[in-house]
Amino acid sequence: RRPEPRVWVKWGKFEEERAKLDKARKVFQTTLEFFRDDEEQIEKAQAVLNAFTKMEIGLKEYERARGLFTRCFALSRLPRSKSAALYAAYTKFEKQHGTRSTLESTVLGKRRIQYEELTHDGRNYDVWFDYARLEEGALRDLREEGATREEEERATNRVSEVYERAVAQVPPGGEKRHWRRYIFLWLYYALFEEIETKDYERPRQIYETAIRVVPHKQFTFAKLWIMFARFEVRQLKLPAARKILGTAIGMCPKEALFKGYIQLEFDLREFDRVRTLYEKYIEVCTHSSAAWIKYAELESQLEDYARVRAIYELGVSQTALSMPELLWKAYIDFETKEGEREKARALYERLVQTSGHVKVWISYATFEAEPIPIVRARAGGGGGGGRGPDGRGRPCPRTTGVRAWLQGSQEQGLETGAHRPSGDLEGLRGEVRRGRRRGQGAGHDAHHEQAPYRRQRDWPDRQGYVFPSLVHRNHPAHPFLLSLLHTGTSSAPTTSAR
Repeated sequence: RRPEPRVWVKWGKFEEERAKLDKARKVFQTTLEFFRDDEEQIEKAQAVLNAFTKMEIGLKEYERARGLFTRCFALSRLPRSKSAALYAAYTKFEKQHGTRSTLESTVLGKRRIQYEELTHDGRNYDVWFDYARLEEGALRDLREEGATREEEERATNRVSEVYERAVAQVPPGGEKRHWRRYIFLWLYYALFEEIETKDYERPRQIYETAIRVVPHKQFTFAKLWIMFARFEVRQLKLPAARKILGTAIGMCPKEALFKGYIQLEFDLREFDRVRTLYEKYIEVCTHSSAAWIKYAELESQLEDYARVRAIYELGVSQTALSMPELLWKAYIDFETKEGEREKARALYERLVQTSGHVKVWISYATFEAEPIPIVRARAGGGGGGGRGPDGRGRPCPRTTGVRAWLQGSQEQGLETGAHRPSGDLEGLRGEVRRGRRRGQGAGHDAHHEQAPYRRQRDWPDRQGYVFPSLVHRNHPAHPFLLSLLHTGTSSAPTTSAR
């Protein structure tokens, strides 16, 4: 039967009290060798190690005491939960007698053991991320302190080992949600090898292995393919990057892959390749309004306006579009920016026939009320007046349209004369007022007291011919004058200044 550790401690202290320090050290060392068989015996030997280190600290043998702590088998073989007292003693020793680097090394060692305990649940990827950051921080600290090449290499190997252990924990099953965090371990691993170690062959191997691991027939990760391609571009291997993205699109065509490949070629200013990719993009994702819009915006930047219109026309003719209103709006905005009022009006006419939604009518009316801020714009007046969405038992859209009409007239100051809403408006005014009393309270119909036309400083900057005889407000041609000032054009004959 083995003696209890307390017996060995008493023996060592006995020799220490009689100033036989060599004999006391031999007793303690023999005890540590005696209790290193299994975990239970190691746990018991902590009392012996504690007494041994106290003796060395009392003798001011700090290096010996530090050596006992750092080379202690209990710290490496026991879980932290069973050696808390020993760790507390070690930390206290370094705070009292150590340097900044030794104290940080102590704290780093404690945190490493904590993470080792947490990694027993291998698929807790957040722990692996934190563990890898810990080792990367230790590597940076060593470099800042001017460590030797061997120390740097050991720290680098520790980081790589953590990443290797982490990526070995492949998620179970074939659901993508289980892989979202896991795939970033591969990406961070590749970036570490590329940036820190400068071993450019190693990141290529990591990307290739990650691509083999992911089950692409079920799902894929566009970020993985794009980062691999970007890595090859940084290595000046453009054909390899294109091959990677081409393989990705052929294996699993996703919108994100098309966008990444297109952005790569756009950055390289390879516009012919960008066009080819967009053609493949809209062929695969015909339903995507964003794809048609982006393709048209590219051609607009290249100032190929005929191609822009052809793309928009082909896009709006698709029957299964996701959010087609975005594509129509982009088409109309393009024609408006180009100053093509007639073409924009024709698009609105087609859209109201197709949709007939009240918001489309409001947008159409706003378009007719506002000037096109381009010099070469061909202005036109009131082509859509007198019509609106039909009622058919749906008073709310009609009321909304009339409210927008009233608001536009109020903002333009054109509620009298030829631009005054009449006819249907007289029959609906009571309905609009009732809706306001219910929702907003009284006092919202004061728009009829607004000035019938805007002041001169509110007029838009444009050129027009004004006859002096028409300036008077009561002149019979005054509504025509307001139309002239509003639209900037007139179908009546004008005279030029002499």
